Amino acid sequence: GQHKFCFRNTGGGVKIVGFQIVVGDPDSKLPTRTSGVDRSIMRLEEALNEISNEQAYLRIRERTHRDTAESTNERVLWGSIIQAASMVLMTAAQMIWLRRAFTQTRRV
Repeated sequence: GQHKFCFRNTGGGVKIVGFQIVVGDPDSKLPTRTSGVDRSIMRLEEALNEISNEQAYLRIRERTHRDTAESTNERVLWGSIIQAASMVLMTAAQMIWLRRAFTQTRRV
């Protein structure tokens, strides 16, 4: 029969949705009379198809997680660079302030 798929993105932003639709009657592929070897071959073929589908899904998932990790690492890198630069600037400012404080001559 007919099927409809409805998607709504209420959270905003981009979302990726993946799904797989298998169409057909699994029993229609089977001949009326099959030998034990033929049935075993068909079961193996189905198992191999499932493994291929699972590997494709895992590749996509791994790529998504890798992209997330790389993005996070880049943000951490820039945060560390900004933090190190601010520490250097603060140290330089404190040194200048302390030098001025101790080298000023006092007028009596």
